[in-house]
Amino acid sequence: MMRFCTLVLAVLPIAAAADLSGKWMINGDVVGNPVSLDCTFQQNGEGKLAGKCAVNGMDPSDVAGDVKEAEFKFSFNAGGYLLTYSGTVQGESVKGSIEVAGVTGTFSGTRVKQ
Repeated sequence: MMRFCTLVLAVLPIAAAADLSGKWMINGDVVGNPVSLDCTFQQNGEGKLAGKCAVNGMDPSDVAGDVKEAEFKFSFNAGGYLLTYSGTVQGESVKGSIEVAGVTGTFSGTRVKQ
């Protein structure tokens, strides 16, 4: 019986974090204000996310976040505001919510093929 349990556990898939590494174009809206991101992410084996995002063509800001399975969250400062993006990744696209200055909005985006 012990061998059977070990075998079953050995073949169960382990859910790995989705990989957000690469370049992404993300567009959103926060209470009628368009928010366009041009981001480049690097993700390590533990799901830690780093990189840079440029908001609406401004200078890029440093990003920090986490990815767990298909869910992610990252934050950065731009124009004196902390923007926090939380969402899900499915293949080459992302979607979710934006929080900034106590208000929320939504976003969607796609990976840029290089």
